[in-house]
Amino acid sequence: MRLTEDSVDECEAVRSSQEEADMRIILHAVHCSKSGYSSVVVVSEDTDVFVLCIAFADNVTCPLYVKCGSKARVQYVDVGKATEMLGAAKCKALRGVHVFSGCDSEHLCR
Repeated sequence: MRLTEDSVDECEAVRSSQEEADMRIILHAVHCSKSGYSSVVVVSEDTDVFVLCIAFADNVTCPLYVKCGSKARVQYVDVGKATEMLGAAKCKALRGVHVFSGCDSEHLCR
């Protein structure tokens, strides 16, 4: 959905029946990268969001970062570097692991 002073336009590219915000964030990150943005920053303290960013990083065509921390200590985690360290096979495997783990812990950067 795009909001301006004069109108509200629905964006078909990000339309989804997905209820979980975590996956919708990934959908929006992919859309931003395909729309020509030079990088995408996801702001989240949720470890699930970070895991999903790693798992779906191959769908984001620009640099992807996760911003986390506190007002006193902000960090930008380079998802590309994390995926390089893990390797493509492990990153793709995270998609299935995440579905079955049911894990939902917060505060990635503490």
